[in-house]
Amino acid sequence: MRSILILLISILMPIPCISQAQTSDVYIAKLATSKNTQDSIGNYVNAASQSMREGKAESSIHYARIALQLSRKAKDLTGAANSLAHIANYFHNINKLDSAKHYALASNRAYDKSGEKGIYYTYNLNTIAGYYLGAGDAKSALKYAHQQMDAAVELKDTISISNSYTMLCAIYEMLDDRKNSIRYAEKAVEINRMVGSGFNLTVVLSNLALLYMDEQQYAKAMPLLHESAAVANKGSVLKDRGTANMLIGECHTQLGNYDSAIYYLEHSKQDILAINNPESKVKLWTLFSSSYAQQKKYNAAIPYIDSSIAILKETKQLKPYEIAVKLKSEYMAKAGRYEEAYKLLKESRSINDSITNTEVQEAVAELKEKYESEKKDQRIAQQKQNNRLLAAGLLVVVLLAGLILAQYIRQRAANATIQRQSDKLTLLMKELHHRVKNNLQIISSLLSLQSFRIKDEKASRAVREGQQRIEAMSLIHQRLYTRDNITEINIREYISDLVDSLQSAYGFDNDKMSTRLDIADELMNVDQAIPLSLIVNELVTNAFKYAYEDNNAPELTITLKRKDGNIILLVADNGKGVNIEEWTDKEGSFGKELIQTFVKQLNGYLDIAVNKGSQFTLSIPYAT
Repeated sequence: MRSILILLISILMPIPCISQAQTSDVYIAKLATSKNTQDSIGNYVNAASQSMREGKAESSIHYARIALQLSRKAKDLTGAANSLAHIANYFHNINKLDSAKHYALASNRAYDKSGEKGIYYTYNLNTIAGYYLGAGDAKSALKYAHQQMDAAVELKDTISISNSYTMLCAIYEMLDDRKNSIRYAEKAVEINRMVGSGFNLTVVLSNLALLYMDEQQYAKAMPLLHESAAVANKGSVLKDRGTANMLIGECHTQLGNYDSAIYYLEHSKQDILAINNPESKVKLWTLFSSSYAQQKKYNAAIPYIDSSIAILKETKQLKPYEIAVKLKSEYMAKAGRYEEAYKLLKESRSINDSITNTEVQEAVAELKEKYESEKKDQRIAQQKQNNRLLAAGLLVVVLLAGLILAQYIRQRAANATIQRQSDKLTLLMKELHHRVKNNLQIISSLLSLQSFRIKDEKASRAVREGQQRIEAMSLIHQRLYTRDNITEINIREYISDLVDSLQSAYGFDNDKMSTRLDIADELMNVDQAIPLSLIVNELVTNAFKYAYEDNNAPELTITLKRKDGNIILLVADNGKGVNIEEWTDKEGSFGKELIQTFVKQLNGYLDIAVNKGSQFTLSIPYAT
């Protein structure tokens, strides 16, 4: 598939100017009179295009980049697309196809965003298809070549249609599909003949001729090459004219017309040497040497093969260099110059060894590079996986944090509501205890007044005892509304105050009265404290009333402790002691009935003993 190289070269067509072509300096001069930014962008784009035609590649990309900066600043999508297309063209012309593809894709994305397919849209597709063709990806190359064809037909761009045919020709040639390759080459020739495109016509004619030559159909190839040379001669296109004449010479060599071959090779020599392309010059010198060798004029062939060898050695093309040296060795041997032929044969073998070593080194380097690349890809893949896992983890953490925050906010709001309700309830309970205390105080005052009016001593005493019981309850409610805690009372303080109140009420002097209080727990639930306090009230009242007759050193002991999950209350005096039979009798005083009722309410047990006085021991379950 020798034709594939020229086919690829033909694809690298320079993209046109937007307006009629002038020198790049003319467009730069026009910048001084530009009416607006769009005019400046257009002049820079045209200067970039014309600079490339003039062979000023660095100037071309310089102007294209300025145009791109202006376009982005002005938010001009079309200007940006045109600028990017010229940057892609620059990289295509210096054979950096990967960069060319990158900018061509960027250019077409800008065209798509602008809503129009600009003048360079199809050229970008040609560049992208050329990249995939060079990479050996025929499927992708075909995809973009057909896209180029569709866009070119839509835009009625005959030059781009021709380029599409040439690209398709090259792709099918790479796929060894000669039938389709020739079909698209013929279409390219047909459309260029129709529109009279001189520059493109010379290229597509030579391409089609090369395909016929590969099929050894030299009779078909010759007219195409003569036509290509004639068209190129009119346009003074040295490269295409020289290539066409050189290929005509090759056809004559293959047909055995050696004089004609030498004639056309001589005609091509001036043009080939002028364009100074090493590959074209090697091709020319090889054809010269082959034509003379076919005529057994080996001494005439040797100078031309020497010229090829010199170029190949300079350009370090080892394999072609080895072949050329070996060919020269054959010519020397056939010319009877055996010693020189032998030396050249040894040299060719030495070159072959170098090639083998180089190939081995390149293979090792390639394997190493591939291994390193795979390792790098694995590291990148692992890093990406780690990043994905990290991102997923962070997302989960953020979601959880969000849920926790939302729950915290809801809980805080709920707690605030509960606290407000609790504060309100506490206030209401304090108010309730205050009112209950006030009402009990009123009742106590009424009973106190009433007791003074009652003449019957027994009845008066009963009223006073009732008053004391009410005051005992009032004292509890007073403590509840004066404290922040409305569900518990300080039982130690309460019993101490209650004893002091009763001692004072019954006229016992502190100097003569010995009172010992041992209260272990300070706080007690109000539901237990009220009945317990009334029990203490009854027992202490009973002691002050009956226990200390004829006792000059009265003693009162009250202990309250917790033991084995129970509350143990002990009330003891040093009086004459109670009659246990009377206490256990079902019939009794109102005070005794109250005590028994409250003991039952507390699910407790009351034990009565006489030991140097009365001892009342109450055991009740502890309520939290």
